[in-house]
Amino acid sequence: MTRNLINFARISLADARDKASNGRLDVKYLCHCDDLPSFLEILGKDYSVLTIEGEQIFDYESRYFDTPDFHLFYEHQIGRYNRKKIRIRRYLSTKEVWVEVKKKIKGIKTEKIRHKTDLEEMAGSMPQNLPSSIESELEDCSNLNPVLDVNYRRITLVNLELNQRITIDLDLTFYHESKKMCLGDLAIIEFKFLPKNAPTLKDSTLKRTGLFRSKFSKYCVGLGLLASVKQNLLAPELHLCEKLKNQHHV
Repeated sequence: MTRNLINFARISLADARDKASNGRLDVKYLCHCDDLPSFLEILGKDYSVLTIEGEQIFDYESRYFDTPDFHLFYEHQIGRYNRKKIRIRRYLSTKEVWVEVKKKIKGIKTEKIRHKTDLEEMAGSMPQNLPSSIESELEDCSNLNPVLDVNYRRITLVNLELNQRITIDLDLTFYHESKKMCLGDLAIIEFKFLPKNAPTLKDSTLKRTGLFRSKFSKYCVGLGLLASVKQNLLAPELHLCEKLKNQHHV
């Protein structure tokens, strides 16, 4: 995959810091990894690729927390307007571990509250002495337990105006209890932007390169595949995953 990034300009982590993390809009697509070169080609010279010490594909580890009855999962599934995900995320490239609360406001805008911890490894429980901004988000979520681990590799592209970013997640692997599942054939592409900076690429153009609009959630799909939860509302995303995998194996 790295060879497909050769023609992109490079951008450092300091220059690529996400200035639009709160109040942003997110639009997701799924594609087969074999179709990624076509997608990258249409981006032309309008985006730079995040590069740290010569590397452009970075490993992430996320551990999601939920209540024993999967309250947060089902809030997401029914489309609750003000819902959230709670996770610990480890960035292997920088060896940082963060606690993150990702909120969906009115079902549209995304806000993220983050706190950098002193941890070097993933924790099996929420760290102590969290800031009040995060503690207040945990008050209505009693008995939080780790329920899903998600590992993947990410490419981050930033547009020249620094007001849009595209993340490409590869090699997804889910872990729940003793179960494991890989979706190595698929990629998740996510456009992140403020309302006034919407991408100009149309769905029809992206579809011709093999991208399909999706509501794919790594957390929800991972639990749907491995845990004893209701899957009916996940059916469209699971069906699209199978469709993309199968169309490249005929």
